[in-house]
Amino acid sequence: MNEKVKSPAPPYISWKTVCTYIQSLQQALPSRIDTSGMIRLSGGLRGPMLNTLKYLKLIKNDGALEPELRQLVDASFPDKKQVFAQILKTVLEKAYPSLLDEAFDLPNTTPKQFSDGFEKLGVSGETTKKAERFFLDAAKDAGIKISPIVIDARKKGPKSPRQSTPVKGDRKKDSDTPPAYSPPPVQELPKWYETFKPAFDKLPAYDNPHWAMSERTKWITALSGLLDLYITIDKEE
Repeated sequence: MNEKVKSPAPPYISWKTVCTYIQSLQQALPSRIDTSGMIRLSGGLRGPMLNTLKYLKLIKNDGALEPELRQLVDASFPDKKQVFAQILKTVLEKAYPSLLDEAFDLPNTTPKQFSDGFEKLGVSGETTKKAERFFLDAAKDAGIKISPIVIDARKKGPKSPRQSTPVKGDRKKDSDTPPAYSPPPVQELPKWYETFKPAFDKLPAYDNPHWAMSERTKWITALSGLLDLYITIDKEE
């Protein structure tokens, strides 16, 4: 009896990471994709990347390539952005049919409707926000129109609670009032500084590209001697 293959979950990794991986396949595109060939990805990203490729129907469940993956790899060059966008749009329409259906009306949906649409895909909690971000970033590259309300809401994120306006006549406790800022005291220069300052000023800049190694060594020796004098004088004061 054949076991039922579990459907992949909606992608929740960075869309930029996926684009970088697709571009890396320009050098060598294997006939089958698996985690052993994802040598440029960290171990924690290999499983999610494989899941992403399956969900986008770019590879089959056994890792065999779908034509769309080859097309995206061939179009993943700076001068082929328009072709890449056209292919990507087709890929997203197949992977997210419920979101890109005319009945869903993605260009005019509200943030809640958008989130509800993702929950119906089987994601929840913090994963929902990541899956939404992946879709929004990919849809942008594909030239798919998204509701500006949704985009604006995802950029701003949840609003922080507003502080209550103090009632007139209501005084705060002194302990609640932050102390006024006072700058740190200016540290007086040591007495020996004026004596040795001319010597410091005569030392050439250490990053001078015309210095020979012997001159650099002399610079370090001279600086060390001055520092030794500083320590001796400072202890005696």
